[in-house]
Amino acid sequence: MISKFSRFRLVLLSSLVSAVSLAGCAGSSQPSEQVVAEGNDFELTIHEYDQALRQSPAVTAEAVQPMRKAILEALIDEKLLADRAMSSDLDKTSSVAQELQAAKRSILAKAFVQQLTGGTYKPSEQDLRQYYQDHPLQFAGRKRFVVSEVVLKSDLPNIRDYLTAFEKDGFAGLSDLGETPGFRSRPAPITVVRFSDDIVGPATANVPRLSVGSQVVYQTVGQVHLGLIRELAEDPLPFEEARPAVTAGLLQERNAKLVKAAVKKERDDRKVAIVSDTLKSILGMPSVAQK
Repeated sequence: MISKFSRFRLVLLSSLVSAVSLAGCAGSSQPSEQVVAEGNDFELTIHEYDQALRQSPAVTAEAVQPMRKAILEALIDEKLLADRAMSSDLDKTSSVAQELQAAKRSILAKAFVQQLTGGTYKPSEQDLRQYYQDHPLQFAGRKRFVVSEVVLKSDLPNIRDYLTAFEKDGFAGLSDLGETPGFRSRPAPITVVRFSDDIVGPATANVPRLSVGSQVVYQTVGQVHLGLIRELAEDPLPFEEARPAVTAGLLQERNAKLVKAAVKKERDDRKVAIVSDTLKSILGMPSVAQK
């Protein structure tokens, strides 16, 4: 379902592209790619602007015009600075060339994955029900927790100290460490509601064994959560209510299999192998001599 914010943005884009295209039809002096800003040796096309708009977050109707203007001004500035960099041959320097190559590699890989996983996918009713049964912590066996937790940034240099202190003495151990930059909140824990499918990573295996009073340590993007279970209740999600999430899970699973198979075929066909014994040693992999 498209939110009212996203829907408004799509209408905005369609209207903007149509308006500029019609303006181009009215006069023969317009270039093939419609120009929205120009100057000496400079032009910004509707297609460039459209791409920037599509990458912007959805906003309320009131914020669309200011956002649209801010994106246009920022895009002009960025393109002017990029032109200066090119005229100074900065794209030929080693570091910049490597970053450009990395960006190109990433874009091409994503484009291939989108092509590979595109198309219509409609799982069977049997597949849907099997996925539902195979993921009890998300659906039929879902649990609801009330958790007191402290949230840390995962890139803290002394994150291990916090984990050790929490596992040994709970929140009291964290208090003993004193004030340290990097806490999302004060060392005093906050109370939140979590579900069993929120507890991801290695901690997932421990979810069936959690009870009131249990410690739970899990990660989300950029964060480590140190928690204590205060309340616990069964909160199953019926199949029909879970159907959209089950369908999305099957689609993600199917896409992952397609990509994995494609990568394996490429590796096998092109006989890709890690040949650096130094790197193998660092990564704990056996060297050629050890095989």
